Amino acid sequence: MNFIKKHYKLYLLTLLWLVISLVLTSTLYYFNLIGDNLFKWINLISILLVIFISSIKVGVRSSQNAYLEGFKFGMMIILLLTLITFFIIQADMETKMLLYDLIITFTSIFGSMIGINKMQKNA
Repeated sequence: MNFIKKHYKLYLLTLLWLVISLVLTSTLYYFNLIGDNLFKWINLISILLVIFISSIKVGVRSSQNAYLEGFKFGMMIILLLTLITFFIIQADMETKMLLYDLIITFTSIFGSMIGINKMQKNA
């Protein structure tokens, strides 16, 4: 619970950027400016980029064990996305979703490790 209190503004900012990027790409797809495959790739890259940048900020804020902080950050994002998927969209769990969650987890861990290294270089 202390982790959530410490980083709640970052979670809100991350969710805001996720929504903005997904609405932008969905609008481009709706008006047929991008195709199916490009839409999927742009969504994936934008989500990973937002999570990567946010996890760098988590790493900068952590004093030690940035990989654990990144893991917790990634798990909180995955929990939120999973709850949205199951309760709002009512989709089933698929192997593709597990792979997607694994990629998000590794992205957040890697980003937080880069963030703590940036902090140590500046100190």
